[in-house]
Amino acid sequence: MKLTSACAIAAVSFAGVKAQDPASGWMAYAVGDISSTGAERITKLEMTWTVGAEPAKSSAFFSPWFGMDPADNLNLIQPVNPWSGGVFRGGSWSAYTEYYQWSPTHNSNSESFDVKSGDTLQGSLVYNEANDSYTLTQTCVETGATSTQEVAAQNGKKYTVPYVVYEKTFPCADYPPDEVVTFRDIVMECDGVDCADDVVWKVDVKDDNCNMEAHISDDQRSISITWDTSLKSKYDSFTRAELHDLNYRGNWATQLNIPRPADDVKVGLPTPVHPIQCAADVAKLAEDAASIKTSVDGVASTCDKTHSDDCIVSLNDMLTTVDSTLVDAEKAFDDCSDGTASQCNEDISGILAVLGDASKDLEEDLADCVDIKIGSVKQCVKDVVETGKTAVGALKDILEAFKDCKGDGEAVSAF
Repeated sequence: MKLTSACAIAAVSFAGVKAQDPASGWMAYAVGDISSTGAERITKLEMTWTVGAEPAKSSAFFSPWFGMDPADNLNLIQPVNPWSGGVFRGGSWSAYTEYYQWSPTHNSNSESFDVKSGDTLQGSLVYNEANDSYTLTQTCVETGATSTQEVAAQNGKKYTVPYVVYEKTFPCADYPPDEVVTFRDIVMECDGVDCADDVVWKVDVKDDNCNMEAHISDDQRSISITWDTSLKSKYDSFTRAELHDLNYRGNWATQLNIPRPADDVKVGLPTPVHPIQCAADVAKLAEDAASIKTSVDGVASTCDKTHSDDCIVSLNDMLTTVDSTLVDAEKAFDDCSDGTASQCNEDISGILAVLGDASKDLEEDLADCVDIKIGSVKQCVKDVVETGKTAVGALKDILEAFKDCKGDGEAVSAF
């Protein structure tokens, strides 16, 4: 995910931020000045932080990050930690590194990996003198997952301006409930010499929202950004579609592939059209999820590397189960939703599309399995199993959405 790393900044100076894009989304930030060191460049910048608590369900997306620029502020390197929201399916945290160059426009990202609340991230930006480049690395301590890339310094530019930023503007209740992220164990070297004590940090706010503030520790080894989820925000009056349009820019954000909410949607779900039948439909979907999982296990155990009769039966059973589940899911949607432009209806409809795609993919996978020669079915079966797991995941999402979207009547208590 990308916080406007490209955060769309045209020029950031120690005196403040000038945005190339007025909706870049920076809120609280800290910016450092190393001029007192007399050094040419920052040769190492490392920080550690804890992935934030899981936010309330919404379509919001945002990220804390640290990084640095050369003096002209046109080349940003950064480890990022985006939250990608989902209204009823929840959301997810991810981590990777990004490079954004303003002139000529160029962007590169290392491979993203998933992280969860409470995980420890370590980011580093390390200069390579031999080829005038930086190695950008993002690592999850608990899992060992690592993402890295090497970025050449454009035209010999020297990176001298460090940042810590929280980016993307949404209503206050959308942000993590722990209300703080702390970049700690800061390591900074200038021309290969420890300069963490010598950098002069300034804290500022570009877009005042939710009382976002940056705080520098006395020993300069940690920088925290805090906020207040209970406050009112100027963005409270925005529709979800308007919030999406405001923030869905900058490479990291647009690569999240978050669908634009419908205009004037209502958050919450209307009372089911057929509440008793709705409850029965949802109960049937729970059974379907178990059946698909059983089918997946059957394919995995009977197919292995050969086209046995049991394998063919398992493959066909799985396709039948997924297809019938799609019919059941569509019926549940019809019985449980009144067709109004609610965010809930839209979200469930989107999950149904995922399930439908899984059904189509499964048909293609099975066709490949039939055509493959005996003894070479292993990859085909792997694809079938993965598609089946996707279908199970979509079903779980639908059940979660129906549960969260239910009305107040006793008739839907079976949710």
